[in-house]
Amino acid sequence: MITPSREEREPGGRFTPSAFVICVSFLNNTLYGVPLLLGDPKKSRGEHRMKSLEQFTHDVMKYVGSGYKYVKIAKVPESKGHKLPQIIKKVSEYYQTDISRGKRQYRRRQNKANYGMAVYGHIIVIFRTEGDHTDKSTEFQEIGKRLSIKISDYTTLIVFKDERGIWTIRLDRDTYRRIRDEILLHIKNGNRRGYRRVLQAFRRFPNWKGIGAQQKALYEVIRRAKKVYNADWVYI
Repeated sequence: MITPSREEREPGGRFTPSAFVICVSFLNNTLYGVPLLLGDPKKSRGEHRMKSLEQFTHDVMKYVGSGYKYVKIAKVPESKGHKLPQIIKKVSEYYQTDISRGKRQYRRRQNKANYGMAVYGHIIVIFRTEGDHTDKSTEFQEIGKRLSIKISDYTTLIVFKDERGIWTIRLDRDTYRRIRDEILLHIKNGNRRGYRRVLQAFRRFPNWKGIGAQQKALYEVIRRAKKVYNADWVYI
């Protein structure tokens, strides 16, 4: 029985190797249905192209760390995917997310709210500062110290303040456990190809401090599993 380390154990959680493997697609660089690279990561002014997950998280961190205290998350239906660029453009124009720095400063002096936008695939995240606005009272939610962003059916990112009071990102509990259990099952069954694919995909998540801590915890679990199952072929 492989038990989680002190750092890896979730509060109140028990570790049980999963007997069920979540369907994972590794076509087109995906993990649990999450495209890890979408389109051209470069963005010109006024144009929000689909981009890498790393760039998306940088955009999110830029806003939460600079006074954008409220958030609204929307998902464009798959049936409207062909209209995604037009939808993103309309949202950007409506909230004026692409105005210049000078205009943002002017709005702030006028006590008017500013808006920002981060896009990943079909997920659109709108951020808002304090200030006068015409939004409905329930349209935006206060972020507080924690923001959950579900980017696929199987993957959720948690944006939070760590013990230093600094914003960082980690995978939510269920996402991390799915990856951990998948890897352990591959080690137990001697599935070298499956192990290599899941580990490499996991390493593609952006290397924020929160995810880095989960990575270290996962490596410790792998080391212990390697000894338990005499899997000399396992590498980290």
